Amino acid sequence: MYVVIVKFVEMGARAGFTVGAAFALALAEAGQFGILVTLIALFAFAFGWERHLDILRRMVGGDPVEFDAAVARALHLWGFNYLALLPLLLIACWLWTGVGPALLAMIAIIAVGEHIANASYQLSIVEPRYRRFLIWLVIRNMAVLLLIASWILFAREPLTLRFVLACWAGASAVSSGMVAVQWLRIRRRGEARRRFDWSYHVFDQHRLSLTHFGLGILAVLTLQIDRLVVGALLPLADVGVYFRHVLLVSFTYQFVNIASHNRILPKVFLYAKTHPVAAVHPVVRRELARVGVVVLLGFALLLAADVVTERRWTGMFSISLSLAAILVGAALVRVAADFKGLILNSRMREDLIFRQQAIAFVAGAPLLIGLTLSYGMVGSAAASLATATIYFLLNLRAVSRLPERMNDEVSV
Repeated sequence: MYVVIVKFVEMGARAGFTVGAAFALALAEAGQFGILVTLIALFAFAFGWERHLDILRRMVGGDPVEFDAAVARALHLWGFNYLALLPLLLIACWLWTGVGPALLAMIAIIAVGEHIANASYQLSIVEPRYRRFLIWLVIRNMAVLLLIASWILFAREPLTLRFVLACWAGASAVSSGMVAVQWLRIRRRGEARRRFDWSYHVFDQHRLSLTHFGLGILAVLTLQIDRLVVGALLPLADVGVYFRHVLLVSFTYQFVNIASHNRILPKVFLYAKTHPVAAVHPVVRRELARVGVVVLLGFALLLAADVVTERRWTGMFSISLSLAAILVGAALVRVAADFKGLILNSRMREDLIFRQQAIAFVAGAPLLIGLTLSYGMVGSAAASLATATIYFLLNLRAVSRLPERMNDEVSV
């Protein structure tokens, strides 16, 4: 519960500065900001190569010394990924948005900081000693929120993309440094130090987590390809409007991951070892019902506020509730699919999840491009809903065919 509460505060601050910036920036710069946020999130995920999931599944409830050793081994992999992937990120940001060298340097700092934040949160779920890292993530996001809010409220000039990225990069550098210092303080050493070996520390770890990475990168691309397509096909002003909607809905999805998906993940993994698969379904269904009620109530409040204000606030911020409704529907269907995928993951069936993600992605990508070219932002949202539905139906079918009990113990 501590992790959930702290993460809620951190996510709330992040939502505040991200959404605040998207709405305060001019539409063209809001479009640039949305594309940059998407690319940063994509590469921050790629830096980790999903190594944390392998650590969690193998080390949950285990010896702290072994846990820290696994994290230490992963650091070599992550450092190699920074060197290999950062140039690709900067090239993509330059091609998509046209930002200059100074902003690209800030983006590199932000992307590394985002990966460190993601890894810190994931590891803290199962290792209590790592929870102290979360405080620095909260401080980082609160600092950026306060700086941007102060500019919006008190500065005479409009908010600029340069100021937003400078605040974010500075806070990311400080928080990442403090997380590193904290880790060095709490790390428990229990084995002789081993000489660095490229095969063992990097390439073997890539191989071990290749399936997890494939699953994750497909999931991220499936969730965010609409932003990339919109950014490539529509004018920057339209991109800014679309991202204002998408950023609001994306935080709903993150809320689910924090409050529900990640919270029940250890329980589902444990049940897979000791219970038949039928015993896991009620756990997942209850969580999905709670999520659905909360999200639908939230959207109902938005509708009510729109009626009460005679649609003034939606007009002021270029908000379309019909577009938002399609995106919220896509997010809920995706949540349901992820819960089914969690059951498959607990039974070591990542191969099925990967196949279904790939099918949904391949089917959805041409649909997304065609509908975006034909119907603009609404077409993009409709394609996202269709892709999420395909993935849900495939996962539902796969779960229904699982054997009741795990017959063979599989180690990774």
